[in-house]
Amino acid sequence: MSCHITRLNSEECLFRPRATLYLELSGVCVCVCVCVCITGNVQYLLAYNLIFRDGLLMQTVLSRERGGLVKHTGGCHCGAVRFEVWSAPHLHVFNCNCSICTKKQNRHFIVPKSQFTLLQGSDNITTYTFNTHVAKHTFCKTCGVQSFYTPRSNPDGFGVASHCLDPGTVSSVTVEDFCGQNWEESMQKHQTIRSMSKPTTDK
Repeated sequence: MSCHITRLNSEECLFRPRATLYLELSGVCVCVCVCVCITGNVQYLLAYNLIFRDGLLMQTVLSRERGGLVKHTGGCHCGAVRFEVWSAPHLHVFNCNCSICTKKQNRHFIVPKSQFTLLQGSDNITTYTFNTHVAKHTFCKTCGVQSFYTPRSNPDGFGVASHCLDPGTVSSVTVEDFCGQNWEESMQKHQTIRSMSKPTTDK
C-alpha cells in the first residue's frame, strides 16, 4: 500500500497544530491535524474529508478561507431541506426572466458542486424538468420552496437562492438581470457565467 504525505506549515491550519499531514491511502484521502501540547504529548486529532480529483488533493476548508469564502447555511421554509454553501460574502445574483424563473422568482448565485453540501432532506426533494431537461428544478415536497437547483447554464454547479440563506453571513447582494427569454444570445453576452461553477483550481 502506497502512502503519500504532504506537510503544511502550522500557520496554514485553522486549529494551529504543530503538524498537518495529508495522507493518501489507496485513493482515499484523509487530512490529520496533530496538535501537540508543551510536553510533547498528542492533545487531539481532527480529521477532515478531502476532495480527490484529477490526482490533486484539495483541503476544502483551508483553500476556501484563503480564497475569501465564507460558509453560508440555508434551506426551505418548512426546514425539511437544509444545506451549507461556501461562497463570497458579497453575492452576485442573477435575476432571470425566462418562463419558469419569472413564475418562481428565481434569483440565484452560482457555485461549483464541490462548494455545496446538502445537509438533510434528500428524500424530501422533487425535481421538475422541461424543454432541454438540462436544468433540474428541485423543490421541497412539503413547502414547495426551491432553495437550490441545477441551472442550464451551469450543469456542473448549483444555483442557490440568496433569499433562502440564513441571516448573518451575507455582506451585500448585487443583482444582475439575465434575459432568459433569449437564452442562447444572453449566454454569449455573459461568458463569465460558465466559469462560476468551476473550482478555483480549474479557472
